[in-house]
Amino acid sequence: MQRLRPVVLGIADQLIDRFEGGRSDVVADYAAVLPFHVVAGLLGVPEDDWPRLVDWSIPMRNVGVLTTEQTWRLASERSPTSPATWASWSSGAGPSRPTTC
Repeated sequence: MQRLRPVVLGIADQLIDRFEGGRSDVVADYAAVLPFHVVAGLLGVPEDDWPRLVDWSIPMRNVGVLTTEQTWRLASERSPTSPATWASWSSGAGPSRPTTC
């Protein structure tokens, strides 16, 4: 665990640096994002793709909170992936997992 400390602190610092000079939602812009960025880094996902991983996690994070329709609408609005692709994933017609990571 001690070997991971500098990695996690570095990612946390990057997220906090985005707060400077503007308004931010600590939960949405930091607490909800940090675990996904850490895991993505550990898995070797390119840093440019980390925001996409966070977007793909929206349905998982909202189970039981939003209706299915609300969850997919939110996901499609935040994701660079097209709403049609989100719809195919939710129906089981599309890929079982994102294939660009």
